[in-house]
Amino acid sequence: MEAVMKAFGPSDRIVSPMIAGLSLLLSVPAIAIVGGAIPSAEGIGRSVITIVGSRGNFCTGVLIAPKLVLTVAHCVQPGAVYKIVDYGQNQQPQLHDVRTIAIHPAFNMQAIIAHRASADLALLQLESPPQAKQAAVFASPQAPIVAGSAFSIAGVGVAIRGEGKSGGTVPTGPNGGAGCGGLTGVTPLTLYRDWILQTARGWGSAM
Repeated sequence: MEAVMKAFGPSDRIVSPMIAGLSLLLSVPAIAIVGGAIPSAEGIGRSVITIVGSRGNFCTGVLIAPKLVLTVAHCVQPGAVYKIVDYGQNQQPQLHDVRTIAIHPAFNMQAIIAHRASADLALLQLESPPQAKQAAVFASPQAPIVAGSAFSIAGVGVAIRGEGKSGGTVPTGPNGGAGCGGLTGVTPLTLYRDWILQTARGWGSAM
C-alpha cells in the first residue's frame, strides 16, 4: 500500500484497503471475510483486480480482456483518479493507469443509496495489461443458472476461520421474478451483456 499511496501524491488519501473495501458493501464495520480462503494460482483469483482511487476508496473488479476490467459503477465516480494494482513475480505492487472509464447509462446512484437495484456496472480500459493476471471467460447468456445453483465469490481481504455463513442468498420472486426486497448484492450480467460487449468493441477490446 505504500507504493499505492505515493502514486497519488501527498494531497490525496488512501486508507486501509480492508476497511475501505468492505465499507462499500456492509452497513457495519468488518475486518475480515468469514470462511474465506486463499485461491490457488490457477483458480478464480487470477482474474480478480484491485482498484484504488485518489479519494481513498478501494474496490475489486474482474479482468475480462487483457486491458478491460469489469467493476461496479458506484466505485468509480467522476472527479477521482483510479489505478489498478498488479503484483509481479517479485510480489511488489505495480500500478497501471486507467485510460477510460465507462459507466452504464442506466446507473442511478440514488437507487443504490436507497438500497434499490440499478445498473451498477462500469468498464475500465487500462493503458497496459497486468502481467500477473489472466482474463476470465465471459459466460454466454445461455449459461444455466437455476434456483439452488452454487457459485464462487472472489475478492480481496483478510480471511478468518468460520463456517462461511456470513453472507446471504440471492432471492427472487415467484417463477424467477423480481424480489420485493432491496439489493441482493448481485448484478445479473445477462441484463447488461450487450452494453458490455458493445463498449468493449468500441474500445477495440476483443472478448
